[in-house]
Amino acid sequence: YYTFQFTYIGHYAISRLLTDLGVAPPYQVLGLYLLQAGIAFVVVWRLLERMVAHPWVRCVGIALGTLAFWDGVFLWGGPLAYSLAASCLTWATYLAIREAVEARARHSTAITLLVAFAIVCHPFAVPFALLLCGLRFLFMPARRWPTMLLAAGVAVAAYVIVRDSPPSEASAVHTLGLLFGVRPGDMADRITGLFTQDALFARTLFGRVTLPGEIFFVLMAVLHLAGFLISPYVALRARGETALRMVAVLNTGVGLLYLFARDVPMAPIPEWPQRILTLYSPITYVAGFTGIVYVLRRVMRGTREGKDRGRRWGWAIPPAILAGMVLVEVPILRVGSAIGTNLAKLRDEIVASGATNAVVVIGGLDDVHPFYLRCVPFLLFSDPVMISRHLLVSTEWHFQARHPSRITELSIDLGRKRYLAKFKSEHSVMSVVLVEQPNNRFPVIEHTEQNRWGNAPALALGQFRQGMELLDAGDYRDALEHFNTAIHLQPKFASAWNDGGAALYKAGQPADAAGYFAQAVKLDPEFVDARVNLATVLLDLGRPAEAIPQLQAALKQKPDNALARQLLNRATDAGHEGAPAAAAKHP
Repeated sequence: YYTFQFTYIGHYAISRLLTDLGVAPPYQVLGLYLLQAGIAFVVVWRLLERMVAHPWVRCVGIALGTLAFWDGVFLWGGPLAYSLAASCLTWATYLAIREAVEARARHSTAITLLVAFAIVCHPFAVPFALLLCGLRFLFMPARRWPTMLLAAGVAVAAYVIVRDSPPSEASAVHTLGLLFGVRPGDMADRITGLFTQDALFARTLFGRVTLPGEIFFVLMAVLHLAGFLISPYVALRARGETALRMVAVLNTGVGLLYLFARDVPMAPIPEWPQRILTLYSPITYVAGFTGIVYVLRRVMRGTREGKDRGRRWGWAIPPAILAGMVLVEVPILRVGSAIGTNLAKLRDEIVASGATNAVVVIGGLDDVHPFYLRCVPFLLFSDPVMISRHLLVSTEWHFQARHPSRITELSIDLGRKRYLAKFKSEHSVMSVVLVEQPNNRFPVIEHTEQNRWGNAPALALGQFRQGMELLDAGDYRDALEHFNTAIHLQPKFASAWNDGGAALYKAGQPADAAGYFAQAVKLDPEFVDARVNLATVLLDLGRPAEAIPQLQAALKQKPDNALARQLLNRATDAGHEGAPAAAAKHP
C-alpha cells in the first residue's frame, strides 16, 4: 500500500519544496505551467529542427506546435501528477532520440531519472515508459544493457503497483483486461473521438469553446489521424533518417494502443483511450507534422521545391499561426480571475459562519458549473485564513484510497466539530453553506462524483471497510462511527448494522447493540450471524425467551452452526439463564 503511494508524490514534493523556499501558490502554478509548456515546446522545436530541412516549413511547424501539449494533457489531464509525468516522458523520449542520432551523446542516467520521476508522479506512466524502453532497445544497440535494466526496473515498479494497490482498488486490478479489446465499434469511436473529445472536455471544463479553439482542436485531430496513418509507412521507408523513424515507430505504437483501447464504465481507468492519446501529445504532433512533410517531399521530389514561388508574404504565416495560438490560450488563462473572485467570496462566507477548529468536508460539487470552478475548494484546503482558523478542508481526493492525501480525522475522531460544506454555483458564481454534522458519524463527500466512485453505495462500502479495520484493531468507538456513516449512506446495509452492533457490544453497550442486530435481521432475515449475535446479546440481557426464536431460525438455515446450538441449549436450560453468553461474532 505505501509503496503504491510513492507513485503520487512527485508533484507534492515539488510543491512542498517551493513552499519552503517561500514561493507562493499562485507563482507555483505559473512556474509549473511554464516549466511543462517549456519542455513540450523545446522538444517540438528541437525535433522539427532535426527532421524538417526547409526553414519556412519548420517555422510553421514550430508555431503550430506551441500548444501541441494542450491536446488533452492540460485541458483534460490537468491534475499536476499526470501532466508532470507526461512532461518527463516527453523529455526522456527526446533525449533517447538525440542519443541515437548523435554518436557522442550519453543520456542513460538522465533518461533513467526522468522515467523514475514520471512513475513517482503518476502510475499511468508505467506502460509508456516500457514503450520508450522498447524504442531505445530497437534503435540503440550499444545501450541495450542499460535499456534492459531500466525496463526491468519499470516492470518491478509495475508489479509492486498492481500487487500493493489499496484494498478499494483491488477490484480494479482484476479488471485491467477491460482496457483493451478488438471491437469495430470501439475502434470507430476512437477515430471520431479524435475530432470530438478535446472540444467536449474543453466545453465541460470551461462552459464554452471559442472559434479559434474549435479550429485548433480540429487541426490537431487531422494531424493525429494523419500521423497514425502515415507513421507505419515512414517507419519502414525513412531508413536514412533515424530521428524520423524513431518518432514514427513510437507514434505507431501509441496509435495501436489508442485504436484498441476501450472506454467502458467498469474499466479501472476512466477515459483510458484519451489518456493514451494525450500523454505523448508533443511527440504525436511531431509525428503527424513530419509524416505529412516526408510524404510531400517524396511526392514532390524533382520539382522546384526550393524556389520561393508565391512566398512573397510567406514570412507572415508563422507569426499569424502564433497569434492564433495566443487567441486559443488567452480565454482559458482569463478564468483565473473568476477562480480568485470565487475563492475570496467562499472564504468570506466560511468566516462569516463562525466555524473554527473543525473538519470541513466538501459536498455538492456536482452542482458546480463550469467544471473548472471545482478547483476552488481545493484552494481553500491550503488557504492561510482557513489554516489560521484551524479548519481542515477535506476534498474529494482525500477519500480516494490510491491518493496519498488521506486525512486522519476522516478515519479517527480527534474531537473536532464536523461540517459538510454544501457548494453550488449559478452563472459561474459559487456559494457555500456549512451544515454541522452529528458527532456519531463521519461526514462524506455527498453529491460529488456520483456517476463514478462518489455514489452512495461506493462511499458506504469504503466506510464499512474502514469500520472493519478499526473493529479488528479494537477501536470500537471510531469503528461504530464508520458503520453509522455507511448506514447513513445506505440505510439497508445489513452488514453495517450487524458490525455496528458488534462494535457496541464489544464496547460494553449490549442494549444498544441489540437494536443494531435486530435491524440487521429485519433487513436480511437469512443473515445467520446477525441472528446469533442478537441472541447472544439477548441472553446477556437476561431475555432468553426472545433469544430462542432467533437461534431456532439460525439453526434452521444452518443446522451445523455450533455456536447457535450451544446458545440454544443454554437458553432452554432454566438453570443457565444467568450464565455469561458467548462473545458476539461479526462476519
